[in-house]
Amino acid sequence: MDWAFHYLPTLRRGEEFSREGRRMEKVTVIYDRIGNTLDVWFKKPQKVICEEVGHGVVLKKDKRGHVLGFEKLNFLGRGRKISSKSDLKLEAKVA
Repeated sequence: MDWAFHYLPTLRRGEEFSREGRRMEKVTVIYDRIGNTLDVWFKKPQKVICEEVGHGVVLKKDKRGHVLGFEKLNFLGRGRKISSKSDLKLEAKVA
């Protein structure tokens, strides 16, 4: 997340901090071609408790109920396919 460098320009490359100075977690996005699912993790992927909340969205929670990520089932419509990372168009914005 290079945007962090705009707020704290004295950081070494690779260090990521929020505006408040706290270390930011890395967001991991995984597309499963076989299952046609998109996983988004706010923490390192790990064993979780899953809760389907509707419309093909599954929340991934720890033992205490904190959301660690989510999964979108049936991510691509019929006939659409992603073969490589470059086919997965991701946009990041900071509000």
